[in-house]
Amino acid sequence: MDLADVLKLATLSPLAPEKGERSEAYLPRLRDSIAALGLAPPFPIFLGGEHSITWALLAGLRTRFEDITVVHLDAHADLREEYDGSEHNHACALRRVLDLGVKRLISMGIRSTEREEFELARQDPRIETTYAHQLQDPGVFAALCDELRALDGPVYLTIDIDGLDCTLCPATGTPQPGGFSWYQTLDLVRATVRESGAEVIGADIVEVVPMAGSQVNEMVAAKLAYKILGYRFAPR
Repeated sequence: MDLADVLKLATLSPLAPEKGERSEAYLPRLRDSIAALGLAPPFPIFLGGEHSITWALLAGLRTRFEDITVVHLDAHADLREEYDGSEHNHACALRRVLDLGVKRLISMGIRSTEREEFELARQDPRIETTYAHQLQDPGVFAALCDELRALDGPVYLTIDIDGLDCTLCPATGTPQPGGFSWYQTLDLVRATVRESGAEVIGADIVEVVPMAGSQVNEMVAAKLAYKILGYRFAPR
């Protein structure tokens, strides 16, 4: 079956930052553009560079949903209060998401974190983190997949491409060794999007960077987006 037989795709025009525009100005503009979409599109997938866009995307979507669970695949915790003079740096992306009042944050594959982030993850009862070294135990990985299958209510999926093994994202800006394989990634995404009882309201794939002479980064991100759509809409 061709997914095009059951799904209509629409592509919105890119909303790029203006020259010299800081995140503090750009992100509210992005948030307002998402909120203005109303009920369309019914299932948005956002493709980005900076992970900081996730706050704006969720802020725009949450006007229609309550008690959102965020499923977060990444190499980094992204829980800093500020970084490089900005509260909307990519290193603060999930801290700002927590500020929106989400119900849960399930972070997986984390393998780079600062003390501030580690302590916040221990203290905030909404945050559930499974670190990359823990997932080398097949039993821990299986238990995480079961947890994702047990999700219900509205769920938003955010995937930083550097959560994957470096061979799958060789040009991403902040690579870390030890990421998920392609099939591990699909196991986690499938458990969240297809095998759970959750209402998956949207997804993003971020930190995707082109590299001269290679299309690995773009191809992996595009294929992952297509898989998300397949898990979400293919007949059961």
